[in-house]
Amino acid sequence: MTARERLVAASRGGETDRKADFSVDAVVVPDADSVMADEERAVLVEVLSPYGQAISRGEDPQVAVIEELVETSRGAMRDALDAGADGILYRLHGARGEAYARYRPHDRALLEEIGDARLNVLFAVPPFDLELVRDLPAHVFAWPGETPDATTVRARRNGAQASSDPLSEIRLAA
Repeated sequence: MTARERLVAASRGGETDRKADFSVDAVVVPDADSVMADEERAVLVEVLSPYGQAISRGEDPQVAVIEELVETSRGAMRDALDAGADGILYRLHGARGEAYARYRPHDRALLEEIGDARLNVLFAVPPFDLELVRDLPAHVFAWPGETPDATTVRARRNGAQASSDPLSEIRLAA
């Protein structure tokens, strides 16, 4: 079983030859220009959510032009998949409170658009409200750190998990 096959199987609840581990089984690159062929590992391109883009640009997310940010994310995802990436690691910032509410439908639409990719990861950057991300579509829901624990996430969200919690299907280095 290749590393790519292991991650894909783990993301869909299938049998694996050992526990999947992002640090071993995947390579995450910053953009489509960095996508390279890898016979073994899954290649994911990291794409920043529109809310995360506003924050990284130093803009107030409440006054940012959402459509422009959404198109930037959409273009980055399309370019990544066209370049041969196995999927997207969608880095979600700010998923909490009313400030995030107007971005949530856009995150859902963007993630739905890439649903046919081999492996998509929704990576929630803390702090986040699990209730706001529980039904966003992705093969894997990932988060750094120990909070929330895998049992709490499992009670609110179906599908594969990647975290430092040993109960997650995929190991994510702390």
